[in-house]
Order: sequence, then structure tokens, then C-alpha cells
Amino acid sequence: MTHCSWARNRQTGRSPRQRGYILLTLMLFFAMFAMTQLVVLANIRHQIQRDREEELCHRGTQYMRAIRRYYRTLGTYPTSLQNLESANGKRFIRKLYKDPMSRDPQTG
Repeated sequence: MTHCSWARNRQTGRSPRQRGYILLTLMLFFAMFAMTQLVVLANIRHQIQRDREEELCHRGTQYMRAIRRYYRTLGTYPTSLQNLESANGKRFIRKLYKDPMSRDPQTG
């Protein structure tokens, strides 16, 4: 038996045209897979943005409550955020929060 391409095709039962269809099918599959991954990644990005916005609202509420407590206790508004952390030996907020909307993961 010779080792020609037509001899191999006889053994597998596939013609060269059929191999082309298999390659085309694989390329189509990978293209569809890549498109679905793009959709999934877009959804993940939107969810991350929503989570950051929710955290921003939570931190804003914490600042609002701290300013109210500061005003009720001292009768004046704080001049800086550091006053909420320590004023007259009292803490009105647990810690100063960083902006969750910034892209840098170190500051969130």
C-alpha cells in the first residue's frame, strides 16, 4: 500500500472536500464561541459597575449618618472629613472610605 493522500482518504472514508467542511465547521464554532464570550464579558462588566454604584450609595449613607451624628453631638458641621474620624476624642465614622468608582483596584 502506498502512502499517498488518496490512499489515506480511502482508509478514513473522507474526501478532501469533507475535510474542508470539518475545518469550516470548526471555524464557525469558534467564532460563535468567541461572540458568546463577548456577550458574557459585557454582562460581567455591567454587573461590576452596578456593584460599584451600590457601594457608592452605601458609603454615601455612612458619611451622611456620620455628619448627622457630628452635628447632633457638637452643634456644628465638620470642616473636613478627618473631623469625622476624630473630633474631641470621638469617632463619628469607622473609617474614611475611598471612591469605589475609581478604576484602580488599590483604591477601592
